Amino acid sequence: MIPLPLRVEKRLVMIHEADVRWLEAMGHSTRLHSVSAGAIKVGQGLSRILGQLAADRIMRIHRSTAVNLACIREMRPKAHGDWILTLDDSTVLILSRSARSQVLAALRRM
Repeated sequence: MIPLPLRVEKRLVMIHEADVRWLEAMGHSTRLHSVSAGAIKVGQGLSRILGQLAADRIMRIHRSTAVNLACIREMRPKAHGDWILTLDDSTVLILSRSARSQVLAALRRM
């Protein structure tokens, strides 16, 4: 698998897709949470990064959050159609009701 070159400060860091745990938008940049390197602030927006990753494995779960589906350990319903996701490192994220059907369908295909 070819690593993804991401701009971090004044350098390019190569990240393998399988190393991505989850991502969060931070204005015009993104905080990428990886298995091996922890949290990295990337100088690219979330939509741009997601465009370079496999859409069937790393999906947007909320307006400002995306997750590697392989890292999801548990899903619990929450009020108003949202769900609570717990990742394999115990990180807790919110799955919005608008993204729920796409995420559930992708999980069934895995």
